Amino acid sequence: MKGRWERIFIPMLVGILFLAPIQYFLIQKISHPHLSYFTYYLSFFSKTGFGQSHIWFLVNLFLYGLLFVLLPKDLLKKTFSRFRTKHESVLFFVLLLFSFSLTLLAHSFFPRGDNEFGIDKLLFCYQVTFFLGGVFVYHSGKILISAVEPAPDSFRLINWILFGIVVYVLFYEWETKDPLWMPYFRGGIYNRMIHILLWCLSPLVWFQVFVLAFQKWGNETGEISKYLIDSSLPVYLVHHPISLSVAFYFRNWDFPVAGKFAFHLLIVLSLSFLFYDLIVRNSIGLKKLFGVK
Repeated sequence: MKGRWERIFIPMLVGILFLAPIQYFLIQKISHPHLSYFTYYLSFFSKTGFGQSHIWFLVNLFLYGLLFVLLPKDLLKKTFSRFRTKHESVLFFVLLLFSFSLTLLAHSFFPRGDNEFGIDKLLFCYQVTFFLGGVFVYHSGKILISAVEPAPDSFRLINWILFGIVVYVLFYEWETKDPLWMPYFRGGIYNRMIHILLWCLSPLVWFQVFVLAFQKWGNETGEISKYLIDSSLPVYLVHHPISLSVAFYFRNWDFPVAGKFAFHLLIVLSLSFLFYDLIVRNSIGLKKLFGVK
């Protein structure tokens, strides 16, 4: 709990109080050019005005952490350790079936967009299946990917990447023609089941891709990896308001889209890492507020 408080809750609170309002202020400012930030900020913390912006990720992580504290660890380890399989495909299928079943069950009660204080109920249930899947994998002593030695061959990695692209294209197609906020009977029950299956399959496939890739090329520690780990949370917290602010003031800039994108990307990356490197990194107080160990 101490670790979750320091690493997640405090940065989450900083984000909600000072960073999340920026997104919704800029949205309002488009239609109300003379709106001041202070005036808007006072109305932000209300039932109708509140939103989590990108901080939803930390909110969910903290709630999953609380859930994990309540789980009986000894019982989980004893139960899950009995799971016996030497085949990654079996474990992959078990996790997919678990995620699909719980998400489908949750969708029977909650459409996409049904939220409480910025927490999307369906999205929360969908993501908790991966959290619980991670608990299962950890306490069962199994992993989805075989041992680091020998390093995975490139052909296997390419196959998973191609599979991931196919799944993504199919999911995008279903996401376009079958939005999850619509009642499932409008587009057909089986159509919605395929949609949710693809939604649950995609993260597991790309998990395979990234683990294989980092086993092959990133399985070493060094100054760069340590720097990226330490800077990840501060950069995550500030990059979004920086990105929105840059986009807001450059939205009417008469310049080719590709150039706008490159310029925008350069500014956001530079300012985000400069914020960490020059400000957060050199302040003990800010390191605590932004969750840096």
